[in-house]
Amino acid sequence: MTLKQKILLVDDDPSTLLRISEMIVSLGYEIIKADLGEKALDIFNVETDISTVLLDLRLPDISGMDVAKDMIEKKPEVPVILITAYGNVPDAVRAIKIGVYDFIDKPVSKEELKQLLHAAVSHNLELQELQRYKEESLSEYKMVGQSEAMQKVYYLIDKVAESDCNVLITGNTGVGKELVAHAIHNKSARKYKKIVKIDCSCMPETLIESELFGSERGSYTGSVGLRRGKLEIADRSTLFLDELGNLSMNVQAKLLHFLDSGIITRVGGIKDIKIDARIIAATNVDLEQEINDGKFRSDLYYRVKTVQIKVPDLKDRRGDIPLLLDYFIEYFSEKKGGAKPLFTPSAQQFLKTYEWPGNVRELKNLAEYTCSLHSGQLVDVNDLKPSLQSHDTSKSIKTQNLKEATLQFQREHILSVFKETEQNITQAARLLGVDRTNLYRKMRMLGIR
Repeated sequence: MTLKQKILLVDDDPSTLLRISEMIVSLGYEIIKADLGEKALDIFNVETDISTVLLDLRLPDISGMDVAKDMIEKKPEVPVILITAYGNVPDAVRAIKIGVYDFIDKPVSKEELKQLLHAAVSHNLELQELQRYKEESLSEYKMVGQSEAMQKVYYLIDKVAESDCNVLITGNTGVGKELVAHAIHNKSARKYKKIVKIDCSCMPETLIESELFGSERGSYTGSVGLRRGKLEIADRSTLFLDELGNLSMNVQAKLLHFLDSGIITRVGGIKDIKIDARIIAATNVDLEQEINDGKFRSDLYYRVKTVQIKVPDLKDRRGDIPLLLDYFIEYFSEKKGGAKPLFTPSAQQFLKTYEWPGNVRELKNLAEYTCSLHSGQLVDVNDLKPSLQSHDTSKSIKTQNLKEATLQFQREHILSVFKETEQNITQAARLLGVDRTNLYRKMRMLGIR
């Protein structure tokens, strides 16, 4: 905690208010005091950075229980601790139902207050971090598309999110398998904890085992302390295993043991650790072929593949390209603080017919490239080519009819002449052999500014 956290203390007894205030300040926190329930609510509604509330149960104007209920309804992320000398079972039951974080009895001891405030403030910070993560996740991992192929994906996401089954996501590189994993997690009952991710293709076998299951001190060269693995960190959350097919047979056997028993053992350890983690895996290889080749365990395959979701290639849902492009352009323009580039009809047509070997990831990269180099400018086909994996547009052109091909040629020729004349409309019209009025009309028709 690098900044002092603010504690709102509410008590109508001046001596108690002073004594607990001095304790709170001595523990390194900032203090805001109130001696009435109404005053406390006014402060709570105005102050945006209160970390924890210490609230006396008996107040002269409003019941402390009612004040707590109001606060929790407005800001559930702020822990409310009730101070009472009259605690009883009915009060405790009601407090738990409305979401009170904890109780502390009078007279308040400094050591108990220290432990309780530390836990409550840490809880508040964790919830704030989780909220930031959820907002960033929803923006960064938003799924876009209305095609029939994507509607099937959305349907399966909604269905499997309701359950707790393991999911296997398949599809080629760049189709958005990680987005599907995030969507499932964010719709599930586990959404209140971060999804944990591991890319199985990025680590050698010697490290992937300790990365997944953790390790004890001295279990391998360079191991200087206990290390929790991704499965342990994902307890009560979701573990996303990207490129599952890259796991060695040894690690596959340990993962299968976990899926069957819910128990892991750290590398170099002997203690069994019970873990409740949901597995969502992804692969761009044919695991059934890997099984035939002796590279993947069939029992692990069927254990992971309780439900399979196949994400389509971008070329198989071309109707989603304009929606995806608009979303990425909006995202990167806002992120970079620049004006949105505009695409000529020729560029738009090209994007619809391009093969997209890199799938949605390639389209996203193109959008970022365009926002970086052509902010607020008109973008044509030649402006797009440097960022694409394949610059061969012949296949795209062949799919156009004669009229579309003619318009594309006219557009590119006019833009080329403009470049030669440094945007001089009079010189361009003379070189093109038309008057300025006809050139303006042609430009409007071709979408050239």
